[in-house]
Amino acid sequence: MTDLIKKKPFLNIRMLASVMVSLLLAACGGEYSGDDQSQNEIACASVSASSLQGSFSLEGQELYGQQCASCHGSSGYGTASGTPLVGCATCGDIETLTDRIATTMPIGGAASCGLDCSTKTAEYIMAAFNSGFDTQSVASSACSLDVEIEAVSKTLYRSTLSLAGRTPSDAELAQVESEGESGLSQTLDVLMESDEFYTRLMEIFNDVLHQDKYLPRSEALDLLDNTDYPERRWYRELGLDTSTSGHERDLYYWLENNINDGVSQEGLRLIAHIVKNNRPFTEILTADYMVANRYSAQAYGVQGQVAFDTLSDPMDESYPEDPNDFREVRIPGIPHAGLLTSSMFLNRFPTSATNLNRHRSRKVYDIFLDTDILAIKGDRPDEAIDLVSTTPTLTNPACTGCHIVMDPVASSFQNWDKEGRYRLSRLSSDGWPTDILRQGFGIERMPLSGNLDSSLQWLGKEMVKDPRFPKAMIKILYKGLMGDDLLPVPTEGVSIDDETAFKTQRYHLGAIERAFIESNYNLKTAIKGIILSPYYRASSGGGYSADVVGSARLLTPEMLDRKIEAVTGYRWMENTSTANLSKEGGDYNQLYGGIDSDSVTTRITQPNGLMSSTQQLMATQMSCNVATKDLFYPRDQRKLFPFVAMDMAPLDADGITNEAAVSAIKKNIAHLHWSFFGERVDEGSAQVSRTYDLFVDIWSRGQDLLEEGEVSTYLDWRCRLRYNPETGEAFPGEEQIRLDENYVIRSWTGVLTYMLADYRFLYE
Repeated sequence: MTDLIKKKPFLNIRMLASVMVSLLLAACGGEYSGDDQSQNEIACASVSASSLQGSFSLEGQELYGQQCASCHGSSGYGTASGTPLVGCATCGDIETLTDRIATTMPIGGAASCGLDCSTKTAEYIMAAFNSGFDTQSVASSACSLDVEIEAVSKTLYRSTLSLAGRTPSDAELAQVESEGESGLSQTLDVLMESDEFYTRLMEIFNDVLHQDKYLPRSEALDLLDNTDYPERRWYRELGLDTSTSGHERDLYYWLENNINDGVSQEGLRLIAHIVKNNRPFTEILTADYMVANRYSAQAYGVQGQVAFDTLSDPMDESYPEDPNDFREVRIPGIPHAGLLTSSMFLNRFPTSATNLNRHRSRKVYDIFLDTDILAIKGDRPDEAIDLVSTTPTLTNPACTGCHIVMDPVASSFQNWDKEGRYRLSRLSSDGWPTDILRQGFGIERMPLSGNLDSSLQWLGKEMVKDPRFPKAMIKILYKGLMGDDLLPVPTEGVSIDDETAFKTQRYHLGAIERAFIESNYNLKTAIKGIILSPYYRASSGGGYSADVVGSARLLTPEMLDRKIEAVTGYRWMENTSTANLSKEGGDYNQLYGGIDSDSVTTRITQPNGLMSSTQQLMATQMSCNVATKDLFYPRDQRKLFPFVAMDMAPLDADGITNEAAVSAIKKNIAHLHWSFFGERVDEGSAQVSRTYDLFVDIWSRGQDLLEEGEVSTYLDWRCRLRYNPETGEAFPGEEQIRLDENYVIRSWTGVLTYMLADYRFLYE
């Protein structure tokens, strides 16, 4: 073997591919797509050694180990400071990768690897980590996932609730059941055009940007500089009387809220604006504009730049503009660069005179490039203690490992002060310190000519060209849609299963990243890719796949709030105007794992005792609250009970089974299983039988209690219907639903309690 290596330094990729393919096909037989098994076998067979072409040099492997492995990992899995190269969506071909290595790598030593070195390194990377990734990637990873895919109707149900906060319409259900995968794909396109989708999108990104911190009252306006924006509180100059209740007081606070919301949500609204208009998502860092509604536009002093949509029924005729209509505006003198120059983004991630924007730099790397600067390998903290050097961040190797990455980006923020105000450092009496690397990104230093006063515009354009940008955006979406973090990079000694699971996920996400890039960074393409993937749609899995596929996330309080309303028609509220799970002051939001984007920024995803009690309280209160309300309507207008009457029992007055009633009850139960769980079941299914048995058990026990006089024929006062569900007006006594003489309403209430507290309702 030694002689063979000496005589033949280039090994054909087939030798490596045979090993890779054996790993990929080891678990082949799972059903990734909705196609039949034979088609899956064909897809698996297509990923064969003969389909993987190319060669690599052992010298390239050595060069990779010497110059690349410290960042990208010896197995190409990536590290805190380098992207994974397995399933690399941005590597391109060998020629493209060679050029990138030759001109930009390694960090801190660019151009140290010449053309021959770069070529051999690129060949090794493409062969070892990306063989067959282009057209075979999805088939490869599908074969290595031993999963069963849920029905298209189930995916439709879950994605409609997740993306649009509602249940599917009959037409949508009919379409996907008739057209299958193509119908599901088309429906997803429609869902991503709804206003509710953009609310959900902003929710996902707020979990990492935490812009909701400034929502209450005028907290965002308080952060705007009065010199820069003298009209920031223009509503105070209207002379509105706030001393007494009435229209003027209501208008005052309506204006304040809409101005503050426009300012506080500007960054999130920019994201929604870009996606809504199918713009390249790179504009979140490169947009030469910001967005504002009519009310925040006046606070910025730019209300005359654009016209806004109007409301059909405005609160006040003087202010007809829709506060949810956000348009592009430009503040004179400000070199806009998307989120990087957003006042609220800059305030949410502040700096100080000694920090010199390094905190901002760290957050930029973390959020937009999926890079944790603090995790870069080095000898910290002991050897980083330097009391001798005058500029340890520039000269002490224990410091420079981080600062060579962090400081150029920090310097690029030098024209924005700690309060997020645009203040040119070159005009400052102190200037910008010289003991920090100047503006740049990675190994690139910003050309000073033409960029000195607009350094963040230059930075944003450089960042979105970095291969870590699409990876970071997919990571945010994956966590937002799946509720799970990506699999961790395998460490030394991990099991083969863990390693295979990581590689398989990287191939899938790499394919999604590539589709995202090739769609000109259309974020909807990435969202759709995740939802249609086996990671979202798997209903079961075998082997290692059982632990890494399928969305089984606990619904966030906001998602649960929307689901309760979508399914029952009503929000969970207790004698207030605010829903209990709402982020806008809901009493149970944070108790149920929510965040306030201020001191609480991490969601609780594993239920605790308080959360379990909240679930039970919600189920008990909502079941009582909605049963009589739904039964009030004609059957064709009901969401929950379209097939039964409020006195329809399984036995008649003589104790004989009422077959028609039993059939109607079971049909209604099947309807509830779809409404609450997204399960398409028929009347004779085991699921319906179990729920029917529960209904009968409650009803039978109720009959005994009524006969024994242990309970009244009256409903509990909290469950009675005394007010019109639509108008809130009190019903005359004879029209109220107060009696439940045959215990049927309470039996249905028991069924609803069980369904509302079931994990299939509380989890996605």
